[in-house]
Amino acid sequence: RLSGAWEWVYHHRDLGPRYLIEGTANNGAGLLRNYGVGVLLGLASVGYVQAATTLMGPFMVIYFGMGLVTLPEAARILRRSPRHLPHFCLLVSGGLALLGLIWGVVLFVALPRGLGHLMLGNLWKPTFPLVVPTVLSIVGSCVSTGAGTGLHALGAAKRSVSAMISGSALSVVLSLAGAAADGAEGTMWGTAVAAWIMALLFWLQFRKALREYDGKPAEA
Repeated sequence: RLSGAWEWVYHHRDLGPRYLIEGTANNGAGLLRNYGVGVLLGLASVGYVQAATTLMGPFMVIYFGMGLVTLPEAARILRRSPRHLPHFCLLVSGGLALLGLIWGVVLFVALPRGLGHLMLGNLWKPTFPLVVPTVLSIVGSCVSTGAGTGLHALGAAKRSVSAMISGSALSVVLSLAGAAADGAEGTMWGTAVAAWIMALLFWLQFRKALREYDGKPAEA
């Protein structure tokens, strides 16, 4: 209801700044990685990293779109049957991770058979070695998604922000360390390791938030 929009914003004013920080940390980590890779390896390597990310584009449409469905559903489950929320979050993570792996297999098989040239032209050959770590990185993010959805449904903004800032900082450090050690491929392996550590952080925070839940939204 449009008439209730301002009231909704007022009642959730404590969450907005924290979620702004959370989103900024996530996007900022990617930007810092690209700038760092550009300084360490040159713009060509940045192009390979971006090309590998572009290959995941069809799956990422599903990944980002799912948030429009999963978060409202998680909130409804929390109101009706809180004990089912962890199962739902596991289902979200597992389903997205499976879809990401399937798309990764499609890329790995199809790129050398013409899809690579069709999508990226001559750029596909130097990009191909980045496919596996890129897929593993995205799958790690998928594993985080279920826990992040649960934290948002619980209104546990402090916990989700803490996990995101820690994971994003780790992503920058490990991706740049990987770049220094093994070029563009090392960048993506570092990003993949960070994504899985972030997944662990999110699930630990979600578990703690569930223990604290008393039938009311968590203190933001």
